[in-house]
Amino acid sequence: MLNRREFLIAGSAALGAAAAGSAFGQAAAGDDAFEFALFGDTHFDKLAHHDFDWLRREHPDSVRQVEHYSEHAASLLPELFATVKRQLTSAGARARAVVHVGDFVEGLCGTPALAETHVREACEAIERIEWKVPFLMTKGNHDKTGPGADDAYAKLLHPFLGGQVGQKLTSARYAHQIGGALFAFYDAYDKSSFDWLKETLGRNGRADRQTFVVVHPPVVPFQARGNWSLYMREEDAARRAELLALLGEHRAIVLCGHVHRFGFVVRRTERGPFAQLCLSSIMSAREQQPKQVLAGLDAYVPELTKLEPKFQPESVELRRKQFATEKPHIAHFEYAETAGHAMVRVDGRRVTVRIFNGTGDAAWKEIDVTQLLQAA
Repeated sequence: MLNRREFLIAGSAALGAAAAGSAFGQAAAGDDAFEFALFGDTHFDKLAHHDFDWLRREHPDSVRQVEHYSEHAASLLPELFATVKRQLTSAGARARAVVHVGDFVEGLCGTPALAETHVREACEAIERIEWKVPFLMTKGNHDKTGPGADDAYAKLLHPFLGGQVGQKLTSARYAHQIGGALFAFYDAYDKSSFDWLKETLGRNGRADRQTFVVVHPPVVPFQARGNWSLYMREEDAARRAELLALLGEHRAIVLCGHVHRFGFVVRRTERGPFAQLCLSSIMSAREQQPKQVLAGLDAYVPELTKLEPKFQPESVELRRKQFATEKPHIAHFEYAETAGHAMVRVDGRRVTVRIFNGTGDAAWKEIDVTQLLQAA
């Protein structure tokens, strides 16, 4: 594991020349301009990390998922990590971090001892890549699922992530500054996180700095499983309204995952607009092709529930109502069933994102987040 001094050196040292011929790489940059790689869910896994008798008994529907994710972690993930390492090297001194939106591991190991092995080997796999920049992550639901998972997170991931940011962590939520930008890593599974976020943004948010809120589940529903978004239950309506307003006040960019889809939305609030970028890094192929591609406000309709017609038929009317309620507040909408990673460039308050499918180096699309926020 790199220590704090090594991270500071790596963050300021030139690692290589910028990518030639890329408008993204040639954009005018201020002294604090930087780039970071962004991963969605990875669900790192190995078959040896599971008590399959326990899994078949307690979570029989997850057996095939564990088998699939173990194969994915052995084949496609190493190729994806290699691609991102090349891109960080190409970014040179601008490369400052790798950000992960949670579900780092699959969980569901069956015993506390296996849960520790699971997390330890995932951390070791990340260390072997030698990113030369900090690896920063928020907690996902799979990161805390199964006997001993919470204890393994606290015992192993708190110090691992603390080493990345140069501070002692006693919680899965923490704030970190890169260049002029603030990153707030939100623990969606700790009820006290909302008060922490209000305090953190109130203390550190400024009009001249970009604020990123990294949280595992989406805040704005944008795909069939809209009820999986943060604070969507009726009893949480007041807290949700306050969260939306807080994000709008800071013109925040929410980075999230959980639903294994790409989505980009801009949502208006009474205090201003905020953006949300959702990614998945669970790939179906090296050269993955996007499916179910949607864009434009006319596509943000209750019929988004039909993207997964077999998902919770008993909740379809609730989800349709949620989309209808959100619709008047949506200023921009994009969606696709795809997976890979993103490279994010930050230059003051200007943020641009390149989206990559599969494990390749060719960008699928580029999003000028700042322009879309201003247009809202």
